[in-house]
Amino acid sequence: VWHAAALLAAARVLGDARAEDEAVHGPHGVVAALAGGVLADGTWYEGENYHQFAHRGLWYGVTLAETAGHALPPALRERFDAGFLAPFLTALPDGTLPARRDS
Repeated sequence: VWHAAALLAAARVLGDARAEDEAVHGPHGVVAALAGGVLADGTWYEGENYHQFAHRGLWYGVTLAETAGHALPPALRERFDAGFLAPFLTALPDGTLPARRDS
């Protein structure tokens, strides 16, 4: 995720359209990270302990891609959006979030 976001940022700065497209739509790009890493409920496939770190990288990648005019598949955009809510679904009864390794 972070690699794809960094490659996309570099491609944008350098004006390299081919590298930009690869960073968004390539086999290890932003779209692939959304498709393979974010589950239907918006959680990161490796579990909640890694979710926030991965989602922040996705946030950079998705924002860069959309700002550059790359349309993301609506279903994947919905998964990404659900990822912002996912950690709050595990809030404790008093409203606090459990301590996690990346919190």
